[in-house]
Amino acid sequence: MRRLLVAGAALLVATASACAPEPARFADVPGSTVERDGRRLFVPDSGIVRDSATAAAIGAVYIASIYGSSILEAQRPLRVTRDGGDWVIRGTLPPDHVGGTATVRLSRSAGTVLELRHGL
Repeated sequence: MRRLLVAGAALLVATASACAPEPARFADVPGSTVERDGRRLFVPDSGIVRDSATAAAIGAVYIASIYGSSILEAQRPLRVTRDGGDWVIRGTLPPDHVGGTATVRLSRSAGTVLELRHGL
């Protein structure tokens, strides 16, 4: 019985690993390795937050977490712009509304939140 369980577990692991997508290789992404706090880290040339879709997704998580999902949904679509080395994600208001929107500023290179606010 024990042999059967071990064989079954091995087959399950082999099948799962054969079906799993292959992770991206660092060699395929231009970038550099830096040492921080005694650890080697890979930093892509294009930054940790590489595109506007990723920035919008990260911004949406923070807006929903802090202000609630109802605020996030009311301020969709999110507008994403670049400001130097940062992504700025802003909510939009319906045409007949006056007021402020949520704003998230992310560091493109590090992926950190630099600013999170709601206002004009």
